[in-house]
Amino acid sequence: MTDDIQARLSAIEHHIDVLYNKAGLQAPYSFDGWVAEGGPSSRVADLLARGKKIEAIKAYREETGAGLKEAKDAVDRFER
Repeated sequence: MTDDIQARLSAIEHHIDVLYNKAGLQAPYSFDGWVAEGGPSSRVADLLARGKKIEAIKAYREETGAGLKEAKDAVDRFER
């Protein structure tokens, strides 16, 4: 994909994420890195706040369909 198309696609994905967040919804799918850029869902954020990192990784996987490594990396980013 050309850089211009990739940039435009990333912007569209971000706007979709913002709309879901404003509606108080969790997207039923995940774009590569999209959820991580938009921040954790309220469920994942709550689990992290309570120190339940493994449960947060499991919840992230359920919500996004991400693999174990991708979910762990995303939760690590949220934790920072």
